[in-house]
Amino acid sequence: MQKMKKLLFLLALCLHFAAYAQDESKENLDAYADKTNPYRKLAQSLDGIGQSDGVRNFTTFRGLDVNFCNTRFSVYLQTNFALSYKSSVDTKTTTLIKYVPRVSSSSQYINVKYTFQNRKDLLGYMKTEDGSYNIVTGVEITGSKALIVNLFLMYWKPLQTTIGGYKIGEVASKQFYSDKVSLIGVSASIAKITIQQGNTTMDYNATYGINAPKK
Repeated sequence: MQKMKKLLFLLALCLHFAAYAQDESKENLDAYADKTNPYRKLAQSLDGIGQSDGVRNFTTFRGLDVNFCNTRFSVYLQTNFALSYKSSVDTKTTTLIKYVPRVSSSSQYINVKYTFQNRKDLLGYMKTEDGSYNIVTGVEITGSKALIVNLFLMYWKPLQTTIGGYKIGEVASKQFYSDKVSLIGVSASIAKITIQQGNTTMDYNATYGINAPKK
């Protein structure tokens, strides 16, 4: 995961000195992949969904290469949500990234934890050092309650909201493609967003040609 750390560092550096260049973010993201990569078609579709409600770099997560969805989500957090990348911790199947507000008088934070599978049987977005692709199986976003609630309302704005849920503490949820996005209260000051398997499973290969089996 050293490649991801380098990408996040470069991304944070670029955003620090050129945050005003938001209109170029899509081209910057596409530069990470080959111009023939089918993820470009998905990116265009997601851009259309998000831009209808003013959400830049909208993405889904489950079933996608972590480098694709994390890059889009990180750009949103650092440009539109006014957060700064602080640190990351990687294991073979997880990445935990911490963000903090650029201007804050308290200890507010957001932690984004990706869980993924290392797949060598398909073609993803960006190959890791061992030749595999990391495909997301779940995401957990934990942090200060005000930040988490605002993120849930703002980033997933294009999706219809269901109030309540079956889990203890589940306040609301949204579903799109393979993602069930749930807002959960943890304590008086902490909340979290979980992204897990919903009622449907998106076939990204059939629709976009993404994650095609290796021949």
